[in-house]
Amino acid sequence: MVSAIRYVDEVVVYRNVGDIVDEVDFDLFAKGPDQSHAGFQRVVDYCGENDKEVVVMARTEGISSSELKDLIKCMK
Repeated sequence: MVSAIRYVDEVVVYRNVGDIVDEVDFDLFAKGPDQSHAGFQRVVDYCGENDKEVVVMARTEGISSSELKDLIKCMK
């Protein structure tokens, strides 16, 4: 869905957030408010040092990614 947005050039699915700075030339880094472990902090620091924008996306009230994953598993 994100890649369908006309302003999005590329969507990167990651396994280790710290690898993003080494693998992708990006302008904007979006993260959730609960993503604050050391790997995310390293990327936020990198953004500050390299004039990259960081956007913290608010959580959607009443939506749980864990519940969505469980629901999808049940559909298979």
